[in-house]
Amino acid sequence: MIKTALKDKDLEVRKQAALAFGRCDPADSDAVSLLVDLLKNDKDDGVKQNAAMGLAALGSKATEAIPALRAASKATENKKLDRVFKDAMKSINGNPKKK
Repeated sequence: MIKTALKDKDLEVRKQAALAFGRCDPADSDAVSLLVDLLKNDKDDGVKQNAAMGLAALGSKATEAIPALRAASKATENKKLDRVFKDAMKSINGNPKKK
């Protein structure tokens, strides 16, 4: 169900699905690649942000997403989005964002 929502035409559905998919810690081996695909290819910054947050929620299971997060960080001019990408990389590397 969530995998289908990741490709929904409604951006709010994609945005919420990206975040939920990572947070529900799926055993699905496609989880990282599906979220990386959103990070790379979705046109909406909110969807990209939530994809990064979903990857961060997966922690070390998402290490293969680091190059895509690094590239996304370099490509954006949005400082808030850049911070989300960098925080996601820290979470994946075992250094979660301090609250």
